[in-house]
Amino acid sequence: MQWYYAINGERLGPVSDEEFAQLVATGSVGGDTLVWRQGLAQWQPWSALAATTTLPDVSGMPPPLTPSPAADTPVAAAAPVDGAEPDLVYGGFWLRLVAKIIDGFILGFIGFFLAGFLMRDLIPLMEQMDPENPSPEVLMQVMGVYLKVWFYNKVILLAYTWFFLAKFEATPGKLALGLRIVRADGSKLSHGRIIGRFFAEKLSAFVFFIGYLIAAFDDQKRALHDMICDTRVVRRR
Repeated sequence: MQWYYAINGERLGPVSDEEFAQLVATGSVGGDTLVWRQGLAQWQPWSALAATTTLPDVSGMPPPLTPSPAADTPVAAAAPVDGAEPDLVYGGFWLRLVAKIIDGFILGFIGFFLAGFLMRDLIPLMEQMDPENPSPEVLMQVMGVYLKVWFYNKVILLAYTWFFLAKFEATPGKLALGLRIVRADGSKLSHGRIIGRFFAEKLSAFVFFIGYLIAAFDDQKRALHDMICDTRVVRRR
């Protein structure tokens, strides 16, 4: 088994079981040192693994050599340390735009049937309305129907976004194009961050969608709402 460990944010390794045991024995790897080996989803402090990990007996062996940094090894790059730049391939502006269009078609289809269902209440109101002298009461009822359609559309959009990001890390449009939405360190979004990103995206649409256009010029392809919520749109492996 090969081990990697991090000291002062620098990834070190790989080292063998024996070398790792020596590092533990000499105190170079302490309980709060972040370590990683194949089979672990994320880096963990050594104290969380020590009780369930059996290391070789290294008493009497010479001290270990200083291991080389593992930044160039594919395994270490695939397992980022907190605060280090993960190995992510960012989704480009045009790819994100096509994904957004796909989601727009899906939501438009849902919204069409929802509006048709809710607009049933509008027909009798329109029949009662005098075009030349509309009643204020009828106008208020008509406005209430439109507000109801607007409100339910927003609820469906939030539910759509929350469900797919929580379950699949991407909306159907992004899934179709091999994209997903993650934190800057490659981890999944929490429920709170998903909802926060949903509302932050409204700022990106404000003033001629400038917040979206930022992604075309950012080196990590971040839109305004990605910058606000510390998220990235990346390609799936």
